Amino acid sequence: MKKRTVKSIVCAALMAMALSVTACGSNKTLEDYMNSAPEEMKELEDQMAAASTDGMSISVDVKGNEFTYVYTFEDAAMLTDEVRENISSGLEASASLFEMMAQQLDEAIEQKNAVTLTVKYVDPDGNVIGEQSYKAPEE
Repeated sequence: MKKRTVKSIVCAALMAMALSVTACGSNKTLEDYMNSAPEEMKELEDQMAAASTDGMSISVDVKGNEFTYVYTFEDAAMLTDEVRENISSGLEASASLFEMMAQQLDEAIEQKNAVTLTVKYVDPDGNVIGEQSYKAPEE
């Protein structure tokens, strides 16, 4: 479980770095940016499909300046107490990584502290198991 999560996080970080390199600056929101770059969105979807593993899928939702990763456990049997604890502690331990990713997304749309990056874990029924939102660190 832990290796899968780390792999997904690394993949997500690479995606955010790729977005920051290709910034065009003419979009007002992250959603506008993603809509104006269908090849970027397709690449992101491909990365999420590749990072998905047996028993867990990963999707991305972008609305306005809200960027959300949704990790869905497809098998409720995987949701042990230990897994639930690891999700909570993992979200806290990864805060600096997700804040950096939010900052890179801000840079992609040429704004400061505009993007909120949310990581959400849900069970097979869509119930939230763990969720945390991050913004770029204040300068």
